[in-house]
Amino acid sequence: MSSKTVRDYMSTKIHSIRAGETAHVADSLMEKHGVRHLPVLDGGKLVGVISDRDIKSAVAGGGDPRKLIIENICAPLPYVATASTPLAAVAKEMAAQHIGSTVIVDDDEKAVGIFTASDALRALSELA
Repeated sequence: MSSKTVRDYMSTKIHSIRAGETAHVADSLMEKHGVRHLPVLDGGKLVGVISDRDIKSAVAGGGDPRKLIIENICAPLPYVATASTPLAAVAKEMAAQHIGSTVIVDDDEKAVGIFTASDALRALSELA
């Protein structure tokens, strides 16, 4: 497993959302694209990650999804890695931080992919 990198399992077709959008828009995007995590961008810069669980939690707390602004409910400063980061290192960090996704960035810190817990399980099933 030590020779495998995140590149081998990450999704390169990523969908993102602007920080000023609403939870309703994020939820619609997630449903449309069949994803559970969206990188959050502000002026093209990665500022967070929003998950379906973040939205459900905010709404369960009495928030109106049409009024909840993503930048106020997303996880700020997401864990990021590069495509060449060893798979084991990313999986270990995700487990330690109890997070469901890692945003994969290039040298300019532009989001180029996403590696999720589902991707990690797929890797585990292939490597086991």
